[in-house]
Formats: sequence, C-alpha cells, structure tokens
Amino acid sequence: MASLIKANSPGYNKDLDYNIYWANDRGERIMEIEKVLGFNYVKAVQSVGPFEIMIPYEKGFETGRDYQIQFWRKPYGSSVSRMDYFGFARTFGRKSSGGNAVMTIRGFDPMYLLDGRIIAYPTQSTAAAVTDNAGDIMKGAVRDNISNDEDYGGSGLTPSRDMVDFSVAADLGDGSSITRAFSWDNLLGMLQDTHEASVVAAGDSGTPVYFGIQTSLGLDNKPSFLFYTSTGQPGADRTGKTVLSFENGSVADAEYVQDYSQEVTVVYAGGQGTEDNRTISKQSSSTRYNASRYNVREAFAW
Repeated sequence: MASLIKANSPGYNKDLDYNIYWANDRGERIMEIEKVLGFNYVKAVQSVGPFEIMIPYEKGFETGRDYQIQFWRKPYGSSVSRMDYFGFARTFGRKSSGGNAVMTIRGFDPMYLLDGRIIAYPTQSTAAAVTDNAGDIMKGAVRDNISNDEDYGGSGLTPSRDMVDFSVAADLGDGSSITRAFSWDNLLGMLQDTHEASVVAAGDSGTPVYFGIQTSLGLDNKPSFLFYTSTGQPGADRTGKTVLSFENGSVADAEYVQDYSQEVTVVYAGGQGTEDNRTISKQSSSTRYNASRYNVREAFAW
C-alpha cells in the first residue's frame, strides 16, 4: 500500500513526487488533481487493489461511474515519472470537516473488471469444463467472458460482453495440465482457484501459474488492458535493495500487523472423479501447522 501522503505531514518527502490525473469513463483526461488532502492505494497480486483519495470539494467537479484516476510517481532520486497505479472510481462521498467540504473518492484497479463477470455457461459446456494447461484455461475463460460477445445463449448479446479496449495475451501452454469445472462461477474467483490448483499440480518441481492485467496508455492517454499469465512469483526481487525506514523518508505513517486469522495449513485438493473415486491430493506446511498445537487448519480446494 502506498503511504498516506500529506503535503504538510512531518513525514512528507518532497523528493517523492506524485502527479494525479482524472479522466472520464472513456479515458479522456479532464484535469490534474493538484489539491489533495490525502490518498492511499493498494497494489495487489491476483486480487482487486482499492484506492481512496480525499480532496477539497469544489462545485462542478465532474464525477461518474468508472471515471478513471492515474497516480504517477517519481521515485526517490529519480527524474522520471511513471504511472504507478490506475483505478476506476465507484464511490463518491462528501462531508463537512472542520467547516470545509471534503470529497472522498474510492474505487479499484483493473482487476475489478474480472470480478464483475461470471462464467455464463452451463455445466455441460466446453467453456465451463476444461482439461488443459492452467494458464491456457485462465485465458480461455477470460476470452469467453470478457473479450467475446457470447454466453450460453449464443452471440449478438444486449448488452455486449465484449469489453472495449480489453484483450487477452496468446496462449503459452504454461503450467501443468489440470481439469477444472467452473459453470456460473465468478470469473475472478475462478482464476484464483485455478492458480491454487496450478500450485498443487506443480508440487515441488513444477511451475505455478499467476495472472494479472497490464494497463497501457496510448498517445492520447487513453488506457488499454491486457490479461496475461506467467510462471514464477510476479515482481522483481528487492531483497537487500529496498529499505523502508523513518530515517530515509520512505515511511511516513507505518503499522505492522501479524494476522493469522484466515491461515490455512492443510489443503485437500479435489481432482477428477466423484465420491470414493475422486482423486484427492493433500498438501500441508509443517512449519505452519507446528507453529501452534491448535494450528492444523484445513480447507478444500475444488
């Protein structure tokens, strides 16, 4: 999560610059937001990353569903800015604070597009029951339910399911071959479950498959989105390279929490077959379940 930056905060680092741009739902840039009371955003892996920004309320400030925000950041010591976060606005609020009117805008990164679709095909459809490499299963599901104007009833739909400026990368045959059935599931949840299934199938020597959305801007600053899959943990290894501390100004307001409330230490993964004939793989982490004598916490992965 980005730190909450306030220009008058004791932890504010003048060398860590942000520019924030506001656009309508067509990606047409309206303005740069210069008066900012505070903001934060989350960059999540394989999940929806939310944002929040607080600004002085001004009459006439244009808002609407899926208006777009871009946070551009110039890292410490750098002279080059880059877009660090892109979001769609979904919540707009106004309140009086200390005699001043404040607008709060909240929303989500492009992963929320996946969370807004379902696998709109019945159980017997080849679009809802597949045996293939994990990465290709993910891409096929996204093509069938975001970048293709079809569902269980055929094509030529109203409203169209073919999302504008959204494409899917080419199949790579990445990950182990697995069997998945996901009729009427939420699309993002199905992708997350398929990732977990790829982890189980990979075992100790295979390659789990991850997924994400790449956001690119054209010369007109309008966005386009590319769904992709990859093997190996996403991101760059920053071990020993990134130091977060109050002393160097990289942390303004910090909190460290150890939260084990949703921890799972033993997983039963269900494969092909039914009842007694179903293939079951049991995976566990001894380091985790031995952390406490009560810490054998189980879950079933479809």
